Amino acid sequence: MPPEKKETQARALRKRLLTVLYDLYLFPQPAGSLVYVLRELNPSVTEKKVHALVAYLEKKNYVAIKRKDGAVNSVRITSLGADVVEGAIQDRGVLPAWTELSGLVAKKGIRKAVLMFLAQYPESFSGDDEILAELYELGMRDVHLDEARFHIWYLSGKALVEMKTHPLSGDMVYCAKITALGTDVVEGHAKDSGVTFNEQ
Repeated sequence: MPPEKKETQARALRKRLLTVLYDLYLFPQPAGSLVYVLRELNPSVTEKKVHALVAYLEKKNYVAIKRKDGAVNSVRITSLGADVVEGAIQDRGVLPAWTELSGLVAKKGIRKAVLMFLAQYPESFSGDDEILAELYELGMRDVHLDEARFHIWYLSGKALVEMKTHPLSGDMVYCAKITALGTDVVEGHAKDSGVTFNEQ
């Protein structure tokens, strides 16, 4: 196989792996199951190839790995990996995301609104229901609870909020409190590719 084709194939597999993990962000995936998912894109994918892809993405901080006895046990996406999937950042080692600009702008708007709400109460945790109510108040009525929770998880992965979860009636409640870095983003002293606009 020519080197250019091999490189493009690796970039496509990395993109697919990140996309699968993004869709299942709450559920770390066993490395073995990722082999089967990637075989849809390329039937010749082996377990060794998947381990190489995961190692590459871990070095870039796009995925986090749990190991057991030195072997990869499970893989999950990080907030930085979510930025790659959403198209908020580009990486030449991963095929570019086909970004729907309006979708990325909406996600950034939601994240910014969450941070601005939490900045009003910097010393206390706010529940996901309070955050969702604020988003509704701001006219973001299409946002549902699971989406609000995703953005809380995302912001915690960027250390912009501190997140806690609590079980409640068979569900999980997400609570968040803004961090100093999150306050810096709200006040314009710091930028984040998945939250702020016009980063260049």
